[in-house]
Amino acid sequence: MLFGSNWLCEMTQSPTQNLDLGTRLALERTRLAFERTMLAWIRSATSLITFGFTIYKFVQLMGHGDEKPNHFEYSHAFALFLIFLGLMSLIFATVEYHRNIRDLRQTYFPEHRSLSVAVASLIGVLGVVAVVLVVLKL
Repeated sequence: MLFGSNWLCEMTQSPTQNLDLGTRLALERTRLAFERTMLAWIRSATSLITFGFTIYKFVQLMGHGDEKPNHFEYSHAFALFLIFLGLMSLIFATVEYHRNIRDLRQTYFPEHRSLSVAVASLIGVLGVVAVVLVVLKL
């Protein structure tokens, strides 16, 4: 019966309600594994960005004299490279996370929001600010 009350109940139920408990828990573990992976990438990107900015500020403080040591010559570029590496890893991780969650959401979890993407966005904004500060040599 296509338009009976049973059809309407099936359409309003979540797809996970039709699954057994073991399958629902396995799907939840998979989703949480995606979250943990995203948070690990956020932690790594944050470390790269802050390490690059710290190197830049350290060299800036050490080079206040008239003579700059030779071993600090390429530190500005290296600091910028670390910040860009952190930003790029954050972007790639976010794209991969969205792809994985989209595939999982289409099948099993129609409505689920994650705070890890919001945290990644904030770290990305801080990374862009760090790049601007390094490029402008502030």
